[in-house]
Amino acid sequence: MKCLIILVLALIFISCDSNNTTGNDSDLGDENCIITTDLWENGGGGGEGCELQYHDDSFKRDITVGCSKESPSYEVGENFVVENLEFSKYQEKDSVGVKGKCIHGCEEDGWCGFGLIGYDTSLLKDSIVGKEMTIYYRESYYGELVVVKAKDGALVAVKGVNIFNGNNEQGNTGELWPSSLVPEIKIKQEILSTCEPFCMKYRSGESHEPEGDWQYDSLIAPPLKITVEGKDPVIVSNGEVVKSQGYEYFVRNSIRTTEDDKDGYYFKLGVPLRFDFFIVNTEALK
Repeated sequence: MKCLIILVLALIFISCDSNNTTGNDSDLGDENCIITTDLWENGGGGGEGCELQYHDDSFKRDITVGCSKESPSYEVGENFVVENLEFSKYQEKDSVGVKGKCIHGCEEDGWCGFGLIGYDTSLLKDSIVGKEMTIYYRESYYGELVVVKAKDGALVAVKGVNIFNGNNEQGNTGELWPSSLVPEIKIKQEILSTCEPFCMKYRSGESHEPEGDWQYDSLIAPPLKITVEGKDPVIVSNGEVVKSQGYEYFVRNSIRTTEDDKDGYYFKLGVPLRFDFFIVNTEALK
C-alpha cells in the first residue's frame, strides 16, 4: 500500500505527454532528457551499476505492518507488541504474513503483525511460532520507517521509504533516518566511478496537472552502501537484491542531483537526494 502511495506522490509531479515542446531555456536542454513516466516504465540512465530500476523491479521486496481491520485502532501507532506468533492465513508463494495477539498498541486483544512480500517463504521457520516481537512504525510527510525486533532486541527487519538526507551522512530526513532504533545500521549513497549523469524532465502546475514549461533535473542514481555492525559493508544498486552474511538487502529509487542541476533539488520535493531500502536478518527468522 505504501508503495502505491509513494508512486502517486511521484506522479503528481510528472507529465505523460511526450509530444509537447518546451520554451524553457534550461542549461540542461531538451534533446536527451527522459520524461519521468518513461523512466518509470523503462528504467535506465546512470551508467553501469548506477541505473534506475524498471517498474517491475520496484516491487521485488516489501515489508508491511498492520492491525486487524476490525480494530478501531487499525491505524498503526508508534509501536506495538505481538505475541504468540503464527503464520497468517493468506500465506502465498513469495509472500508470508506473521501475526499474533496484540498486547500493546493497535487494539489490545486484537491481532497485529508484519508481512514479508517477495521473500522466500522458507526463511520463516516453524521456530518463529509462539514468539514475541516489537514492531516500530514511524511516518513523516512523505516517508515511512518500519523496524521489527525480537523480544531480546535482535533486529529482524527494517524498511525505509522516501528517506531524504541533506548531507548524505546526517541531517533532515523527516526525522526518520538515521534512527536511534537501529544505530547498528549505517547507510549512504555510494557514487561509483561508473555513475553517469542523466537528465529527467517533468511538468507540473498548482492544480497537480501537467501544465506550464518543462522543468529539468540533472541526476545520478548511485547504489547504497549499507553497513550492519559486525558485518561486511555491501553495495546495493537500484532494483538489486544482495544476500550477505545472514542478511538480505534490497534498494529502490536511490537518486540525487548533480552539480549541474540548476536548483540543486530533485523534482519539487526540495531535497537533493532520496532513497528506499529494505533489510531482513534472515538468521533471526529461523
